[in-house]
Amino acid sequence: MVYKQARNRGITKIIIGILILLISFISFTITMLKVLYLNAQNDQVILQGLNRLIQNFIHEIYLHTQFLKIFWENSPSISEPFISIDNLIIILVYYIFIGLGIYLFNSGKSILYRLNKIRQSIEDSKIYNSIQNVSHEEVEIEYRKVIQDEGFLNKLHTLYLAPIIVAIVSTMILNLF
Repeated sequence: MVYKQARNRGITKIIIGILILLISFISFTITMLKVLYLNAQNDQVILQGLNRLIQNFIHEIYLHTQFLKIFWENSPSISEPFISIDNLIIILVYYIFIGLGIYLFNSGKSILYRLNKIRQSIEDSKIYNSIQNVSHEEVEIEYRKVIQDEGFLNKLHTLYLAPIIVAIVSTMILNLF
């Protein structure tokens, strides 16, 4: 792939990564708010004031985020036994999409960073060639540079390590309620 193709691919990866990351993170956050709202309906006398506060807070978030109505209506509600296969699959899908969005964003950013270094080397070589009175067109230099794309498996650890840590922390937080 040549310089311009790599630049377009990098920008596309960044945009798609941000979109996937935002959509999955918003949906995951709304799902967790639904879980907190449903778990705050417990009739424990000791935590009744705290539960009411949590319910009112989440209700206010719902009322003031009507632009996210599609997420409030379509995000899955996790049922009562939190540690069940269905609920874990839902959370795992969220983590996979969040990890995929992070991977695409970082991959695009990496491509653009490498292209910036290549652009600087092209400018350096033009200056060097002008000193030696050798003229090469910038276009010719750009088409001689071949940029290799990173593979999906190279960033596998960032796709699975971060979601596992988030899963453990969120499970611990949800077990407190």
